[in-house]
Amino acid sequence: MVRAFRRISHYYQKLRTIGISRCARALHYRVQKASFVKKMRKRIGGIEKVPQAMQVSCRSLSFLDELKKKCDRDQLIKSADRYVAGRFDLLGSGEQLFKKMPWHEDIRLSSQDPRAQSLFDPNQFYADISIQEGNGFTIAKDIKLPWELSRFHHLPVLGLADAVTGDEKYAESAKKQIADWLNENPYLLGVNWVCPMEVAIRATNWIVAWHWLHGAWQEDQPFCNRFISSLRDHMTYLESNWEFYDGRTSNHYLSNLVGYFYLCWFFDDERKRDWCYRELLCEFEWQIFDEGSSYEGSTRYHQLVTELTVHAVLLAREMGVEVDDKLLCKVDSMLEFLDWCTPNADGQVVAIGDDDSGSLLHKELFGLPTVASILFSKRGTFFGVKRYTQFGLSISKADDWHVTLRHHAYDRRQPSGHFHDDAGSVTIAYHGVPIIIDPGSYLYTPSYEWRNQFRSAAMHNVCYLPGHEREHKELFGLDMAEARDEHLCKQGGVLRARYQIAADVSLEREVAIDEEVCVITDRVSASDMPIMKNFIFSPEISVQQEGDSWLLIHQQKPILHFTVPLHAKVVLQDTWTALGYGRKIRTTCLQVSHIDGESVIFRVAD
Repeated sequence: MVRAFRRISHYYQKLRTIGISRCARALHYRVQKASFVKKMRKRIGGIEKVPQAMQVSCRSLSFLDELKKKCDRDQLIKSADRYVAGRFDLLGSGEQLFKKMPWHEDIRLSSQDPRAQSLFDPNQFYADISIQEGNGFTIAKDIKLPWELSRFHHLPVLGLADAVTGDEKYAESAKKQIADWLNENPYLLGVNWVCPMEVAIRATNWIVAWHWLHGAWQEDQPFCNRFISSLRDHMTYLESNWEFYDGRTSNHYLSNLVGYFYLCWFFDDERKRDWCYRELLCEFEWQIFDEGSSYEGSTRYHQLVTELTVHAVLLAREMGVEVDDKLLCKVDSMLEFLDWCTPNADGQVVAIGDDDSGSLLHKELFGLPTVASILFSKRGTFFGVKRYTQFGLSISKADDWHVTLRHHAYDRRQPSGHFHDDAGSVTIAYHGVPIIIDPGSYLYTPSYEWRNQFRSAAMHNVCYLPGHEREHKELFGLDMAEARDEHLCKQGGVLRARYQIAADVSLEREVAIDEEVCVITDRVSASDMPIMKNFIFSPEISVQQEGDSWLLIHQQKPILHFTVPLHAKVVLQDTWTALGYGRKIRTTCLQVSHIDGESVIFRVAD
């Protein structure tokens, strides 16, 4: 009886949070997928042949011609030559030489431990594949490695290199790799058909590459027909495998839709195109707050969502679909959020929440800044103090200091899978140099312990109570209270946040900035508790004790002094940071005991 009551209560709360319409659609999509799986299990294999007439090959995308003009030619050729030679660097693997493309292998794991089980079964039906989760700190094989390779980010690079140079080696290499993938990845078999997001991103990259390569391939009619047939399979797959989940959709569903939007253009299907665009508009409204931030609680996933949105707008314009000013204003606000979160000229966004290094197209050559510049030719740079109450982030940005302060901000309609336990965490950069950083994300499914360590409070620049940290039971979900904690931004650059660090223990953090100093002051409701605070330094910073303070050194030159309260206990220790998904390196952390009402100070070095 108790269990039944809990289930009823659970579904009642979900209906209240998500709404009847989205819950009904979630149920519909589940039934649709189950029917598709049942049908296709009996008939493995995709469409044998789609006449090339189904795709009007002479059409082109004008914004891709603009992308061609903006691409760095030297970097393009250098990257394309690496791919022709079979050299790839995937999610922390380091550059690897592939004599045969490892479509079903975690090559990062096999290079680190040749004895490890790194292969995935290429003949297993996609719906029967479960993603292996690693126990403890032992690393299990990571499904994201074959996924990343099979996204084919490199294919448009080869395509544009062919268009720029006329050297047939690029088109030939691209054709061989696609033919090999088609041979090794029959429709619905193997890991590369498991995740609809991966299918959608692959379809997008194939279509973008086709824009530049179809002229070079046109004499090989059997290959072209096979390529087009596979894209039709991609489209059919997406139509029965939407990642709508329980209605709390994410970047996955947006990726599904953007990939499908490209396929609608490719096959010139106006009816499906119109449905897809309406659905995209609904998702932009659902997933992107009015302030312009993504509701997934991560700056790097916001970056991906913004890239997806920009592509949707550019493609809609290309197809003659009316894009209203409201959507353009929202895209502009999304880009503005990223500008506020960027401390230096290289465009590296400060990491808040999860980061899996994901992108729709090749990040270095066709990434968001390049694509967005097609939509908005000129954009300003923002300075001052900005508060994003829905995302939960206050930012102070000037020519010298860039400081962020994280607030607790969450409601139950948001998926919590990419949040970190980081309320009250700060990041600091000075003159574009990262000083205090967020550790990012090292791994997801390959290690339960590494996953939880990197998103724990103890791995962020927060005050926390050792032994009272929250237990994270799910790899893609945090047990978060529904609240938007009080916080203020006042003139003069003062940032404030108030949040809970344990049951009945609240903390107020104040960050004050002027030209010479950044001062962080914490006040706790129960000051007799052994509260600690972390300051995790960028790997670029070396830390040396100098009397009662610490000297922070960048490129062998002092940049800041770090001073703690006189009677505070300070421990200098090693910790980890992830420069990107799959890549962790050692860095330094200062752990400081809390003295209520007293401040730690970052002061400009003389």
